[in-house]
Amino acid sequence: MRKKVRLYPYKMSSKSSRVLAKRLREEGVQTLRVYPDKNYRPKRDHLIINWGNSTCPSWDDQSILNKPSSVRIATNKLFSFMALPFGWQVPYLRTIQGAQRAIEQGETVYCRQRLTGKQGQGIVVAEDIGELVNSPLYTIEPPNIKREIRVHVFRGNVIDLQEKRKMNPRRREEEGITLNKKIRNYKNGYIFAREGVNITEDQHQRCVDIACKLNLDFCSLDMLEVESGRLYFLEANTASGVTGTTLESYVTAIKQEM
Repeated sequence: MRKKVRLYPYKMSSKSSRVLAKRLREEGVQTLRVYPDKNYRPKRDHLIINWGNSTCPSWDDQSILNKPSSVRIATNKLFSFMALPFGWQVPYLRTIQGAQRAIEQGETVYCRQRLTGKQGQGIVVAEDIGELVNSPLYTIEPPNIKREIRVHVFRGNVIDLQEKRKMNPRRREEEGITLNKKIRNYKNGYIFAREGVNITEDQHQRCVDIACKLNLDFCSLDMLEVESGRLYFLEANTASGVTGTTLESYVTAIKQEM
């Protein structure tokens, strides 16, 4: 039975959910976006996809991909760290006293004032004790970082890979962006690229295992790779930006579920 797709976005203004819905319709898939508290009722031929919403809807969500309760844990940096086995995530601390000791030992500490922030929101970088601020979470980058990658996992398979790289200097100049290596996001001169991005079988399995431990049917995982090849978990995204090849990868994966 060919199913109809019902997207349950974290907010109806979500650009990525609109883009995904539009592309699915272009592929002939009947697709609608649904509210948590209006007249929608699931049917047997509906494939319900939760696009980043941590709120349990008023309608039955038993057949939904990515349960809201799992999204609530996965998108909270502290909760997601605690849900994973020790050592899978970047080193982290929960007290300012621990952060002080880390700085005294020569570490740079990232004060995470927002546990659900995106694009570096709420991060204060502290290289000396005077720069520390009270936060619910503090993280430390592991040594010998080789690269930061984003791994898209869908139902136990890696469907797309991206690597965070420095923006072209000319583009940075045109957009008035100053490179900041401490917080690697777009406004600080970094973009996601996919050309030549590969991972090993062991790395593939680690990412699949993380998605499983977080009870997610699909997600994108931001990971740090060090020179030894070991991967450290940074955060999970349950409503990733989808353009180009990434969009096509999600459309293909969803159609395979039908």
